[in-house]
Amino acid sequence: MDLQVPPNQRAPAQEGTPLQWEPVKLRLADQFLKVSVSQKEIDDAIILLLKEEKIRVSGGRHYIHEKFRDQLQEAEGRTEKLHILILEKYFGGAASPKEAIREWFQDTTIKFFETFSFEWFYQITYKKKQSAEGVPSLKETLTQVLNNAQSIIQEDKDWLKKQYNKFIDSEGQEENLLFWQYGISMFSSRLITARNYADEISIELFKDSKFILDTNILMILDLEGHELNDSLRALEKVLQELNIAPVYFTHTRDEYLRAMHWRKNETIKVFNNYNKCHIM
Repeated sequence: MDLQVPPNQRAPAQEGTPLQWEPVKLRLADQFLKVSVSQKEIDDAIILLLKEEKIRVSGGRHYIHEKFRDQLQEAEGRTEKLHILILEKYFGGAASPKEAIREWFQDTTIKFFETFSFEWFYQITYKKKQSAEGVPSLKETLTQVLNNAQSIIQEDKDWLKKQYNKFIDSEGQEENLLFWQYGISMFSSRLITARNYADEISIELFKDSKFILDTNILMILDLEGHELNDSLRALEKVLQELNIAPVYFTHTRDEYLRAMHWRKNETIKVFNNYNKCHIM
């Protein structure tokens, strides 16, 4: 996912510093993971990262693979430019420190998707976008985050809420792209933190059943399928062994088509803004 990790939370390996494995596991458990994770799950994750050449081991220390680090840095750079543009455009007039404004903006947008993710998804699939003022409890949510932002001065708070509403209401390409990144990151995080275990009883219950795909899964398969090949092959193997048939409802297909049509149009708008000679 493209969302930038704050500098104080980056794994040192991303910046080129090798790590021994035990400190990595402790840091994952203490700082990043909000759900209980077994030792085996962490070990399996490391094995997968090694297999996919996302990390490498040398002299008993773990490094992020050079080619993957370049991808991370490129994605981070794109998101950094978007954040700088949006923060200056909408919140550049605030008297509070810029670092505090950025932290507040990220916390607010994350909280928005925690609370209103389904409303957002409904709007992009049915093209019935309502103004920020029409989102139930949004004002209370913005106030709650601002009350917890100790570095934001009081004089800025009402103005920041109005500016954030303008950001949400905007049809600008950069605004939609940044908002989309947060939204996709939210969907991905929900998949990662889903706690589903397969015991013998569950396996028997799942045999000869149907696996209903919802719109979120269809979107992720389309948008990130090229990065999930190994996972999808593993899932396919499980479905075949248990004789589970993947299916989806007609309304799910329709929602998915509407969402992807919106995404296609946004992509076309980006290209239309550039001179053809630059694209060629």
